[in-house]
Amino acid sequence: MDNKGDLTAYKENGEFDVLNFQATRNEMKYLCCPDVFYPDITFTITLKRNYFFYVFNLIIPCGLINIIGEDHFYMYCLWLCVNFFP
Repeated sequence: MDNKGDLTAYKENGEFDVLNFQATRNEMKYLCCPDVFYPDITFTITLKRNYFFYVFNLIIPCGLINIIGEDHFYMYCLWLCVNFFP
């Protein structure tokens, strides 16, 4: 049995890349029922974060908004100084 996960329904996005998708089947026996094995499946997914997604969608817009806010404050103070304090 192959322990790779099925990625046929996976839709790629710009934020993460899937490097590995592995499934492991485990069987456990409990003290209450020693004759029965209880199976479970553990999925291990390894992701890689794309650095440029955060740079272009988070850091640059926040920096531009910060610069615009500071310029607005500076221009308003300059306008006050020119019009009211000649």
